[in-house]
Amino acid sequence: RVFALGLLLLALTPCTAETAADLQRALSRIEPGTYHRADWLWHTNYALAELSLKQATLLRGGGFIGNLDAAEKQVVAAGMAALQRLERREQPPLRAGALNELAYITDNDLTAQPYHLYLPPGYDGKRQWPLIVFLHGYVPSTSVVDPWLPVPEHCEVAGKHGCLLLVPYGRRNTDFQGVGEVDVLATIRQVRQAFNIDPDRLYLSGVSMGG
Repeated sequence: RVFALGLLLLALTPCTAETAADLQRALSRIEPGTYHRADWLWHTNYALAELSLKQATLLRGGGFIGNLDAAEKQVVAAGMAALQRLERREQPPLRAGALNELAYITDNDLTAQPYHLYLPPGYDGKRQWPLIVFLHGYVPSTSVVDPWLPVPEHCEVAGKHGCLLLVPYGRRNTDFQGVGEVDVLATIRQVRQAFNIDPDRLYLSGVSMGG
């Protein structure tokens, strides 16, 4: 009830661009004990809002090349939209034929970690679909603001063969060992929880560090 009231107050506020502080306040209104880890819709929308706050904070930390104000407004708006979906129990807007940014809250340090998921054209969840896990390469500048993502041609191959394509962030440049490996396995569990994946057609691939 407190969370719903908070969203109502936000909705009644004059239409001005929200800031990271506004997003942080909205997140803080969520009552302890309402976090449903086993509920994918709740878990993912909440994690996306937390991820947006992390992205906005990193943008303000420096090193971003581009229109900082516009970039911050974009990620904050995405976080606010995730909180509104959470309240309405709506799925994140997943686009077929494109990489979709998703997120989850980790068990080990309770942080929001991103992952990207490509849905092939025609995915409907009525049958089991194969899943390709793609581990990215090493790039010093990789971050949750600027993740290492496969080129469109890689996604097109997955789409041609009717496969979902999962791109774990893996805590940046960890060689996908230790905490990076934990995140890879966790994102696989997240995808299998929400999508109809064939357990006998789960493939691991990668390039450079991910290879």
